Amino acid sequence: MALLAQGVVDGITVIDAASLPHAKPQILDAATLMSSLSSDAAERESLSTAAFALAFFQHGTQRYRHGLDERRPDGVTWGSLVEAEMREIAAALPTATNGPSPM
Repeated sequence: MALLAQGVVDGITVIDAASLPHAKPQILDAATLMSSLSSDAAERESLSTAAFALAFFQHGTQRYRHGLDERRPDGVTWGSLVEAEMREIAAALPTATNGPSPM
């Protein structure tokens, strides 16, 4: 994931999902599939990291970066949204892939 390699994802801010080159579900599906097919532990770890980084891309940021403790217009913090999505991503990844624990 080029945006991850470029340092765009810093783990403390939420970025507009529109900046992704493809739809988030498509990227997650590809990372999950490749992880399940890979016999290389380092490759699976890289794919897992990329998949978890997707949680930091959210719709509704209005093209701005938001801190995890900032609240969306509906009162929910961006961080709680990221955390919930990380749990969903963890459930989607192959069981042999141990990613970072949700926040």
